[in-house]
Amino acid sequence: MKKGNPVRFSEHALAKLDVLAAHGWRLDTDQIEAVVKEPDRIEEGYKGRKIAQRGIGTGHVLRVVFEELPDGILNRDHVSWAKGEV
Repeated sequence: MKKGNPVRFSEHALAKLDVLAAHGWRLDTDQIEAVVKEPDRIEEGYKGRKIAQRGIGTGHVLRVVFEELPDGILNRDHVSWAKGEV
C-alpha cells in the first residue's frame, strides 16, 4: 500500500462514524486514515477488499474495510471496533 495515496470515504463509511459516536466511540477520518495507511495487521476481505486492523485502547481493535484503487484508497464499506487484540 502506498502511503501517499489519498483516502476517500463512502457515504456509508461516514455514516458508520456517526453510529460509533452514538455508542461512545468518537473517531474522525484522520484516525481511520491512519489505520488504513499504518495498520497492525491486514486481512483479505470479500471481493478483493482488505481489512486493516489496529489495536486501540485496552483490549479493542479498530477494523476498516477498504479497496485499494489505482488513484487512491477508497474506504468503501465500514469502520468497526470490537473487543479483542490484533
